[in-house]
Amino acid sequence: MWEQYRKTAIWTQTFIVLMCLGLYWKTTIPIEAILLLFFTMEVGAVIGAAWAARLKRKIGARTDGLPLQNKL
Repeated sequence: MWEQYRKTAIWTQTFIVLMCLGLYWKTTIPIEAILLLFFTMEVGAVIGAAWAARLKRKIGARTDGLPLQNKL
């Protein structure tokens, strides 16, 4: 999972920080709400990387045959 996260970490972190800074400067949203959004996006980034790594493993483990072909 960490390999997948490292591939997109720079762009993901840049997006998250820029969004939070933009909200801080351009809106009247309380800082607590912006911090909650920041931590929510961070957790989402980690969960997304874990999901992408899982999908990549599942795709890599597929055989060339049909699913029922191996059971007959």
